Amino acid sequence: MKVAFLINKSSGSSDTDEGLKSLIQSRISNTDFESYFIDCCNSDSEKQINDLINDELDILVASGGDGTINSAASKIIDKNISLGILPSGTLNHFAKDLNIPNDIEQAINVILKGNKIKVDVGEVNGLIFLNNSSIGFYPKVVKKRDKHLERLGGNKWIAMFKSIINVFKNYKLLKVEIKTEEKSHEITTPFVFIGNNEYQMNLLNLGKRKSLTNGHLSLYYGKAHGKFSVIWFTFLGLLNKLDQNKDFIIEMTDEVIIDINKKIIEVSRDGEVDHLQSPLVYKIRPKSLSVIVPEVE
Repeated sequence: MKVAFLINKSSGSSDTDEGLKSLIQSRISNTDFESYFIDCCNSDSEKQINDLINDELDILVASGGDGTINSAASKIIDKNISLGILPSGTLNHFAKDLNIPNDIEQAINVILKGNKIKVDVGEVNGLIFLNNSSIGFYPKVVKKRDKHLERLGGNKWIAMFKSIINVFKNYKLLKVEIKTEEKSHEITTPFVFIGNNEYQMNLLNLGKRKSLTNGHLSLYYGKAHGKFSVIWFTFLGLLNKLDQNKDFIIEMTDEVIIDINKKIIEVSRDGEVDHLQSPLVYKIRPKSLSVIVPEVE
């Protein structure tokens, strides 16, 4: 069995170093794994992965955060290749929703057992997301946070808090046209959030998804009008005090078109920010990704 391990050495966990490679090698030494190790920060990593995929790769294992896992999954969508996950990022939303243990050795054991399921992924303008995508307030905060960390370093959460304050200084509400299968309407809101399946939603603190196989996108936007209401809305979000039913408008859909009067839009996708052309076309891709998960007891 041909298995490639894509390792992000710069992700949030200290396990992503040579020690991780040694641990993996010791655990798979008595298996039929024909293993390959790829540094995802290497300029040749994309070619290495593509060559292995063309050479009948069976499993692509991603060690890192949600961004690294997204990159690996993008390579094998709708292919007869399974995704293995060694969660070593800061948040690990996708791994948590699949009940993959945070402990690296336990996560390796999950991969060794090889229990596979097919899960849904979301798509925006041809790019996939495993967790969620958003426009408006959140992508601007992430962009500021990343610039802050690149320039000054430090703690990611402190950088996030400083970025929230900076974004508010010049932030304006979005005027958006939303078109689903059911209707078309215009809204004014601080953000629009699109989830791969249904979330228990709380802005900066995302809850777990009960399922990744229901074949729907979840569309959320905040009931906030005016700059001060946005500040209050975000403050409640940081305190985990937002009420999903009171503070959000929620729709379930298979496809949505989001149009803003801008040519290029900042879009957050699994915690990374892209600049995409308007309009944004979101779709669900049901059961298009094979993932190795723990066996149900």
